[in-house]
Amino acid sequence: MFKFNPKTTGAALSALVLLIAAHSGAAEARDRGANAGAAGGGHAARGMPDRQRPNPGGTWTRTSERQRTDSGATRHDEWRNANGKTASRDVTVTRDREAGTAQRDATWTGPNGGTGSSHTDVQRTDTGMTRNTTVTNANGQTATRNVEVTRDKEAGTTTRNVDYTTFNGRSGSVVKACDKAAKSCTTTVEQNGGANPGN
Repeated sequence: MFKFNPKTTGAALSALVLLIAAHSGAAEARDRGANAGAAGGGHAARGMPDRQRPNPGGTWTRTSERQRTDSGATRHDEWRNANGKTASRDVTVTRDREAGTAQRDATWTGPNGGTGSSHTDVQRTDTGMTRNTTVTNANGQTATRNVEVTRDKEAGTTTRNVDYTTFNGRSGSVVKACDKAAKSCTTTVEQNGGANPGN
């Protein structure tokens, strides 16, 4: 049975944000990168990886407030540097263990005023799980990342299918199929066009 892993969810979303930044304008990427942890950091109930702290230059100090709720958790993070610049992130996690679902909502403001939000839905299935994430930037543009994991215990195989779109209209997919008996995995990557980076 699949068990929702908030740490994995956060890491996967981090990869999405980094991918988006690579195909977006420099200013937008700077704002988002400075507060990438807001969209892609660890889960509210598990903490955020230090590598996602805002770091546009200089030293930043982070303060965090966590609160458990009946259905999940909330977290507020704030970063401040010696020049008085700040960045913040708020995360709310809700779970329904009986239904096998979880939702994660995050909003953030970067040190240069850039804002954004993300929403993730996780659903446990009989053969694995699905995880769908949408990230929205300050311009109202969206990027998505949809993951489906399917396991066949008898055959000893696992397939992980990821489809994504970026703020620029680029899209693609990554399919990884693993065979436990053969101790091997194959990965297929497809990428489609869109606006040129920086547009």
